[in-house]
Amino acid sequence: MATVLAFSTSVNPSFPVTHDAMATCPGCHTVDADVTAAAVSADAVWRGAQCRQHWDAKRLAAVAAYATWCEQRNMVERSSALSSLDRAIAAPVTT
Repeated sequence: MATVLAFSTSVNPSFPVTHDAMATCPGCHTVDADVTAAAVSADAVWRGAQCRQHWDAKRLAAVAAYATWCEQRNMVERSSALSSLDRAIAAPVTT
């Protein structure tokens, strides 16, 4: 079974997930009081109340993996941009 990585609590996404935390749709951010983290871990399926997107543990894991990839890619791009800026600053000025 897929590991649930992108499961946020309805209270605050930065809080650790507890098994009684309610599912929050990553698409429309609505809370489903009938679905808990424990249910998601046990292959529960639900839909966002507004967006009607289908969610389960496998899809949450895919979204989490993509978010991690985007974050790492952005870090590489920022690092590359800073390196270019450093080279431009260090370059001698010719008149």
